[in-house]
Amino acid sequence: MIDRWIARVADYSLAHNPESPSRSVIIFVFRLLSNVVLTVVITLLVCTLTGHWLAGLIVVGTTVLIKIFIGSFHFHSIVACVIYSSGSMIMLAHIELADPQLLYLLSACTIALITLYAPQNISVFLKLQPGQIAHLKWAALALVAFFTIIQAPLAIGTCFFQAVSITPLFQRLFTFLERR
Repeated sequence: MIDRWIARVADYSLAHNPESPSRSVIIFVFRLLSNVVLTVVITLLVCTLTGHWLAGLIVVGTTVLIKIFIGSFHFHSIVACVIYSSGSMIMLAHIELADPQLLYLLSACTIALITLYAPQNISVFLKLQPGQIAHLKWAALALVAFFTIIQAPLAIGTCFFQAVSITPLFQRLFTFLERR
């Protein structure tokens, strides 16, 4: 349903504005926009209803920040992406991480995973040259180090989860699940 609506918007734009970008660019932008809007609305709505509005806001903000630098797995279906993204952010907003040793361990694991695997699936989206991609990794590492220094449990947990999601094992798992 969402894809049909997006295709109609793209066709309308091309028919009424001859200087519009290509149909594929319009569809890509609207798919990305609808994905982000649906994910944020669902996450914040559920977190508000469960009394974790601020935690939900922190998780959404951290997810957006870290994904800019490390990338993410891209589902072919908007519905699958929204379900996965919203579900993971809602889950992260409800997890209590208070032990400082656990936060340091999660931060160390996150730094290792980012060093090994980041960035993933980001060069096409941002149109980066190979030499520019290394800067994203350093920015992600600095972000994780900052969250570790200020001991931000929700942010550290979110960064860890996002770093795990770009590993080859999870990439294969997501691909397998998406085929089902």
